[in-house]
Amino acid sequence: MQSSTQTTRNRGFTLIELIVIIVVLAILSGVAIPKYIDYSERARVTAISANLKMIRRALLNYRMEKGDYPPDQLGGVMPPEMNEYFSSDVWATPIQGVGVYNWEGPPGWAGIEAIGVGSLVSVPSSPLTDPFWQKVDAQIDDGNLSTGFFRWDSGISRYQFRMN
Repeated sequence: MQSSTQTTRNRGFTLIELIVIIVVLAILSGVAIPKYIDYSERARVTAISANLKMIRRALLNYRMEKGDYPPDQLGGVMPPEMNEYFSSDVWATPIQGVGVYNWEGPPGWAGIEAIGVGSLVSVPSSPLTDPFWQKVDAQIDDGNLSTGFFRWDSGISRYQFRMN
């Protein structure tokens, strides 16, 4: 014979258990979010650096084969002569939060052929000390935005990866 006084107890989470779970999740997200932000910025720096190096190599190959660089183009427009040297997708894709690539070919700005990088409308607030661009410069040049092949050019208000 079974007892009719059998009790069933439905047990849920107590308030204390829920608070502990919330605190643990907050701690985990406090550690994970800054790591994610750092990884995404490093990926962006690496992608821009790799694109600049690839474009520069393609332009140097073009010059070696044709005897001179392709003519100057507007910002965001890849020189059509470069179609066989690299994908126009790289050139046409705006750099998130930055702007576009710009070929400053012959005669070049002040006689300097370079790949310009930057916004066509706004200037960074402190271009020589911008941490993002210092990281890009450290990957492709000397880490100093006022010297080397990659530098800030105040005359055109853009970063330039100079060809020579």
